[in-house]
Amino acid sequence: MQTDLHTSKIMVALGVTLFTVTFGAAPLVLAPISEVYGRWGVYIISMVLFTLLFIPAALTKTIGGMLVTRFVSGIFGSTGISVTGGTLSDLWSSTERGLPMAIFSFGAFAATGLGPVIFGIVEQKYGFRIVFWMMFAGSGAFTALICILMRETRASVLLSRKAARLRKETGSDRYRSQSDLERKSIKLMVRTSLVRPIHMLVTEPVLIAFTLWFSFAWASLNGALQQQVLTVCFQIIMYILLQSVSLVFGGIYGFDISESGYLFVAQPIAAAFGLVINHWTNKLYLKRVAKRGPEARLYMAMCAGIIMPTGAWIYAWTARASVHWIVPTIGTVLIYTGMFGIFLTCFSYIADSYTVYAASALSATNFARNLIAAFAPLYAADLYNRLGLAGGGSLLAGLSA
Repeated sequence: MQTDLHTSKIMVALGVTLFTVTFGAAPLVLAPISEVYGRWGVYIISMVLFTLLFIPAALTKTIGGMLVTRFVSGIFGSTGISVTGGTLSDLWSSTERGLPMAIFSFGAFAATGLGPVIFGIVEQKYGFRIVFWMMFAGSGAFTALICILMRETRASVLLSRKAARLRKETGSDRYRSQSDLERKSIKLMVRTSLVRPIHMLVTEPVLIAFTLWFSFAWASLNGALQQQVLTVCFQIIMYILLQSVSLVFGGIYGFDISESGYLFVAQPIAAAFGLVINHWTNKLYLKRVAKRGPEARLYMAMCAGIIMPTGAWIYAWTARASVHWIVPTIGTVLIYTGMFGIFLTCFSYIADSYTVYAASALSATNFARNLIAAFAPLYAADLYNRLGLAGGGSLLAGLSA
């Protein structure tokens, strides 16, 4: 991409940052709207526009066009990660939600690792434009399936629609849902909904604590695993800021670009390990939820709090020519396993705690996490230049512990 668009590494990296910032900020608007007007419309509009934006990304001849496209794509691409927690809360009770939330988290986490492997090879052989056309085709297929198979899940919206249908059929105004009776003016209702995520983020101690922890872990992971030149793989949706892997395995172990890309398979492997751990911790949750409430979800977080810094220590101190490459690879698997645990715990705990407003709470967390992680490249390079891989990795491992 850098050569084809006649631009610099910094401008290519800026595209990642712009996508990440809008990916984090947009849910502050989209998630509350889904709570007022329903999930289905937000999903469909977002997915259609997200799909269509791959066309200008594939056709653009300038870096300016690419930056604009990625900036707008981040807005509509954020719906899948920010509104899904609310949808799962709509469909399952807290005691039934463990497996659906784990499956969703596995899909989101594993795909982030497989993206660089698959599309990195494609980009190397055929160029970045083919990657965008493949993404257009895949996203279009999923959008069509969602349009056909998905229905509205927001209970208040469904009841309001049912009441409206009964009023029309009977001619009586006595049919009103609770949300209809509580509904204020459209302007006031929308304003209240849009303010809710930020209000929750600054006034809810639990949400603040989880957001800080999740944001630090995500930014640390992005910083610790991303010293390499940002290649065209960054277009494969979001967290492909994870790339000191090529610095370590390319610079120290002599891997080429495609061989370094294969190491991202560690992420779906880690997600599979995370599912196994979640199976055990979910049993503890079901056994103790009656007594502990949502806090029974935190057993997974306890495991993640040990696994992630352990992996960071291993990765930081074994990435050297005298140690076989499989050892730091094991470290990356542990880091990813810990991140999966944090990701799943945050989604599940916040959904259990904020129920009908889960989408707003998750959007607030998503905003802070992405905002902090988006700028990780700006300080990661200086951190490692000053402290080295071992020193910088040790600092992040210590802070995460």
